[in-house]
Amino acid sequence: MLSLDKWYKISNLEQLYSVVSAWSALNQQCDSSLFCDPRWICNWISIYWQDDWKLEVWAYQQQGQLVALLPTYSQPGTRAGRVLYPLGQGESEEAEVASEFIDLLLAPEFPLMVLHGLAAQLNAEHFYHISWRAILADANILQLARLLRFTQVKPAGLRYQVVGGPLTLQSSQTRRKWRLFEKLQTNGRATFNWIDAQQVETFWPTLTNLHQKRWQAKGKAGAFIAPAFTRFHLGFARKQPDCLRLAILRIDNEIAAIHYYLLDRDNVHFYQAGWHDNFARWSPSAMLHCWVIEQSIGAKYDFMLGDKFSYKADYGTEQVQCYQLNGYSNVIRYTLALLKQLKQRMLQ
Repeated sequence: MLSLDKWYKISNLEQLYSVVSAWSALNQQCDSSLFCDPRWICNWISIYWQDDWKLEVWAYQQQGQLVALLPTYSQPGTRAGRVLYPLGQGESEEAEVASEFIDLLLAPEFPLMVLHGLAAQLNAEHFYHISWRAILADANILQLARLLRFTQVKPAGLRYQVVGGPLTLQSSQTRRKWRLFEKLQTNGRATFNWIDAQQVETFWPTLTNLHQKRWQAKGKAGAFIAPAFTRFHLGFARKQPDCLRLAILRIDNEIAAIHYYLLDRDNVHFYQAGWHDNFARWSPSAMLHCWVIEQSIGAKYDFMLGDKFSYKADYGTEQVQCYQLNGYSNVIRYTLALLKQLKQRMLQ
């Protein structure tokens, strides 16, 4: 790596891959999520990267050590300029993997004053738009946003988390069903199981079919409609088998629900699910949530993003506000965005 105490731009994939080891170490040092990890992002690049995208990663080194990384790239926007996204977001909606909580990585004790230099370089790029979603309230990217021209930060969903272990269910109906399921487990009618990554490909068609059948019955495309989505996740399972598992609920020996989880240090991220309508009266997906929460003692069970009135609140979860960052190329577009946001607030 270059040993320069300043911001420098990584503009090609070969150079980016050369710093993966230092990037991984920085991500661990920052205690950031799996979605900031090069294992996740490099897998995303391998599936979604397009020829007209440009790498726009900014890095900072002190005494030869990587201490900051802004993982971004740009896509064609309009003739007026390009659109900047974090790596892991911006793919086509039908194939979206929903990378959440991506952040600007800063080593502990990194002086925030140095962000002024990064902001100056980004402002000089004159991007037509900046789009960054699913941002946590304490994210470093929000510190940088304050230094950028014409940026708008607005609330956009809640993160729902609960510490694994004994349940603190808020819904009396869910509590009643869970007590019933404890009896069904005792007499052998209901069984819960973990499925490790080596068997993901075996059970992937079941997860896909159960999920797609429910969503398409509602007139929705479903998360598994795009082949790229499946290639991404099965590829990740092969490369990083320690980072994911499936959980399955069987009732009377038939799969009633199946959940897909991503694992990251002390986090259990609930990512996707499918369940069989034949067992709807049992609320099989809700029961599978209960079982995995109880199994995840001491870990953070992360439902990830949800809206204000989500079922995810029924599990005694902590709710953390998340944000959307938009940056605009000029004061006119910025002012129009603020007026639109004000109008939306007045209509609520």
